[in-house]
Amino acid sequence: MELRQIKYFVKAAELLNFTEAAKECFVAESTLWQQIKQLETELDVSLFKRNKRKMELTDAGALFLPHAQRTLASSTNAIQAIKDLQGLHTGTLIIGCTFNLTPMLTGALLAFSQTYPDVRISVVRQSSDELISLLQHGRLDMVLCFEENPSDARMEAFPLFNTSLYVVMHRLHPLASEKTLSLNRIKDYPLALPDKSIYIRGILDNWILSKGGSFTPNLEWNDANLAFNLLKTGHWLTILTDVAVRNEPELTIIPLTGLRPSLKTVLLWMKDGYEKNAIKEFVRLLQNVTA
Repeated sequence: MELRQIKYFVKAAELLNFTEAAKECFVAESTLWQQIKQLETELDVSLFKRNKRKMELTDAGALFLPHAQRTLASSTNAIQAIKDLQGLHTGTLIIGCTFNLTPMLTGALLAFSQTYPDVRISVVRQSSDELISLLQHGRLDMVLCFEENPSDARMEAFPLFNTSLYVVMHRLHPLASEKTLSLNRIKDYPLALPDKSIYIRGILDNWILSKGGSFTPNLEWNDANLAFNLLKTGHWLTILTDVAVRNEPELTIIPLTGLRPSLKTVLLWMKDGYEKNAIKEFVRLLQNVTA
């Protein structure tokens, strides 16, 4: 049994598509299929059910998958441990971040890159649920998000800071001079809210519901650049964290009256994974920035 065979199997099992798996593994589809076939021969089981409509795992394939994933993770950890003996002069750091917290990364990324220019950094921006899934499958080293109590006991949650929700608008918006704003005060103005794929939308909806209110936004978005461009027209307002608009001088934030939901910002990583030196150093730099 070869490590590459396990890698090809895991990718095919996660995507349930040989063509896409081959693309992500940078091999021909025939090569990937042959290597998986050899693995099946060695194990003396079929790992996939194949038919014209779809591909799915057999019972044996479903049983083998978590073991294969752990084998790959252990291999990656072993390689990283050897690289760490050389100091931070090589390697990669893959960070997941939600939309609202992206501005927090800028200072830490700059400091890290200037200090360790040979470490390649990759930043993935998705919803919290998508990022946590990638972390669980070993595709990310850490995730910066709002997630106080992760449901997966294998995760370590490192608290950074607390934030809250604000009404956000262009500095020339008719409400921009207000000291505070209530839900009733803003409901008659065009409202552009993050869609339900973004974590804070669920927090916001639950909070509004607890106040006995309701909102039907005029527009929903899931793209940061679109959101800021909408706000800069002066027509719409939204509700976001202050962190999300930290680097947007044209925008104004105004506190909501009443009890606003407090959001705890955390870094997540897997407890059973090898903790890279790069992770430890990046956490230290991020702490300095958030302080």
